[in-house]
Amino acid sequence: MLSGGASSVPVRTVVAEPRSSEARGVPDFKRMHEEWQNKVQRSKDQARKAVTVTQEFSFASRRPKESTSIQKTIAGLALIPFLEIFVC
Repeated sequence: MLSGGASSVPVRTVVAEPRSSEARGVPDFKRMHEEWQNKVQRSKDQARKAVTVTQEFSFASRRPKESTSIQKTIAGLALIPFLEIFVC
């Protein structure tokens, strides 16, 4: 049995390393702020999404058989230069 509140768990003492007595220079806050702003602007530019193009619709009418989808139109336009290579 232990008496007097002594613990049987070993305790490791940590010795702190002495700090350098040399003073550090004053940071260039203007440069740091510009770097931070540039980093934020780059992340905003990367996260920017394409603008949504609205399309008119009606719940009462049926869809026409021919597709009027913008995506298919854009895909078709992208193939035109590709097809001209084989036609010429």
